[in-house]
Amino acid sequence: MRFPPPLGEAEGDLRHYRGSCCCGKVQIVVSSKPLSDVQVKQDDCSICSKIGYTLIYPTLSSVSLTGADNLTGYRFGRRFLEHRFCSTCGVNVVISLLGPPEEVVATFSEERKEMVRRKLDCVCVNVAALDLSEEERAGLTVLRERDDSEPAYVLPE
Repeated sequence: MRFPPPLGEAEGDLRHYRGSCCCGKVQIVVSSKPLSDVQVKQDDCSICSKIGYTLIYPTLSSVSLTGADNLTGYRFGRRFLEHRFCSTCGVNVVISLLGPPEEVVATFSEERKEMVRRKLDCVCVNVAALDLSEEERAGLTVLRERDDSEPAYVLPE
């Protein structure tokens, strides 16, 4: 992965946010517009509620992870997401989007296939793992998402 310039330097309107798990074995750098200008969400699904995730959704190319070999993954439900946490200290760092099985995606309209492709180009980053100042944290506008939707499709038996 491309590693961005040191913290504090900017490329145009991009900022570089660094963070890590508690033990430091997993480190992350996110290149993003200022977080006060980015969609920050708290989902109310069961695992996000229990963990207390507050997430941003940068593209894969905007995120650099070191120590990723120290991450352990957890999948549940439809198994479209992998919650990745440090296997030493347990801090949740990112959620990898895996998406539905290819045979299911093949049945989608072209518009819906494109939506899946766009979503799979993102990674969910746990804002709590980023080293933000109190001022930066106070400047976040957090949307709370309610998941009332029915499953978009049913997996074949």
